[in-house]
Amino acid sequence: MDILTKFEAVTVKAEIRLAETDRLFCEAHEKAYRTALACFQEMEYIWEDICGRQKEILSEVDSHAPYLSTSGGLDISATQISEHMMKLHSRFIANLVTHFNRYYHVSIDEHTIEQKLLPQNPSGPQRTAAAEEQYEKDMLALSLNYEDIVNLIFEQMDGRGFYEQALYELKDKCHNAAWSYLNKTAEFEIKKCVLRFTSGCCYRNWFSSGEWELYGSLKEILKGIAHFETGHFSLYPHGFDSLLGYRHSGSETVEFSTCSKVSQLKLFKNGRVDIKFASEAYARQFADDYLGRVC
Repeated sequence: MDILTKFEAVTVKAEIRLAETDRLFCEAHEKAYRTALACFQEMEYIWEDICGRQKEILSEVDSHAPYLSTSGGLDISATQISEHMMKLHSRFIANLVTHFNRYYHVSIDEHTIEQKLLPQNPSGPQRTAAAEEQYEKDMLALSLNYEDIVNLIFEQMDGRGFYEQALYELKDKCHNAAWSYLNKTAEFEIKKCVLRFTSGCCYRNWFSSGEWELYGSLKEILKGIAHFETGHFSLYPHGFDSLLGYRHSGSETVEFSTCSKVSQLKLFKNGRVDIKFASEAYARQFADDYLGRVC
């Protein structure tokens, strides 16, 4: 199988794995992106023609064309149009990546895709006038298609589907939050049906009242518990929203009355956090599936 055949096979695979709504989204953005490129190319031609006519008319009486721009108003140039056209490629990639990241709760890196699809801007010793001219020429001649972007999105997921990737990333964040990177030791323990974290919060006195602040690592674990409870990535049971906010102004004990797997969270002023599950089996299942037993 030659390299072209391999690429075509990957393209077909990506199209099969893409949901119909996602395909329609990508097709619409590709059409808008290409239409914008064509329109700005036409605008650049028209603008250069306008400038040429003004210059010709005023050539014998003035050195510039005072009718093509105003202070604080219209200000167009062929250079500005070209620069805008070159930015459209990154904007197209960013719009598709943002769509998939938001809808599927994944973290695809758009800059990695840019590096593979866009001409490289010369830098260092390679940055010469000729190299910059060639770079601009290549960027203005470029026209991307959504299939290549989608293929590189799938490439970043290492063969996983979007749900699998979102769950993989969620569990990876939970694992990193529950283990010490330096010591390679767990920062949690299981006491029957309670999952105990030694350092997950702090308490601050504000005049006559106090506020709890959960550390970012514990918030990642709470997101994992919410998924463990609901099976969804953006559906948080009652009580979770307050805990995941900037500060928690409620009491040190939060009851999860609408949950069936996790029942309570308790905060301590020494930083300890206890999360109580409905059973020891659920506590161990969450620890095994989301936190891991080895670093």
